[in-house]
Formats: sequence, structure tokens, C-alpha cells
Amino acid sequence: LGIRFSSAVNYIVRIGYILHLVLVFPVIHFSLRETVNTLLFEGSPPLSESKKRSFGLTVVLLALIYIGSTMIPNIWTAFKFTGATSAVSLGFTFPAL
Repeated sequence: LGIRFSSAVNYIVRIGYILHLVLVFPVIHFSLRETVNTLLFEGSPPLSESKKRSFGLTVVLLALIYIGSTMIPNIWTAFKFTGATSAVSLGFTFPAL
């Protein structure tokens, strides 16, 4: 851009984005894993008691997330899908609840 310190600001923003992904993804993945466990293994003991099921579910979910992220050709496709689903939820589903 020709702005003074623009490369430093660029690196700071990139590092901030990396830190955001590293710190937020485990929290989101935890709730996803618990929800999928509740849906698929209803009536079984909690996930914290079954390390084998927890590891298997984590591996499967991470593999699906990785395959999905590599199959989407453009990040804007994911943004459009997220925006469309959240707009419908906020506009129609949540007020009805």
C-alpha cells in the first residue's frame, strides 16, 4: 500500500487471526462433539467416561471438517452459507421460539 509500517500491521493482523483460530476452534469443536455424541449415542454413558468414543468422534469430525474445508473453492461460499442460515434463524426461527 505504500503506507508506513504497513507490512508490520499486516503481520500483526495475520498473527491475530491465527491466534483467534487457534483459541476459538477447540471451544467450537467441543460443543460440536458433545452435540453429535448426544444425537448419535443417546442413552450411552457421557463422553468423558469413554475415551475411545471421544477420540473416534474427534477424528471423524476433524476429518470431515478438513475435507469440507478443502472442497470449498472459495471462502465467500462459506460466508454466504453462514450468512444465509444465520439470517433465517435470526429472522424467522428465533422470534417464533
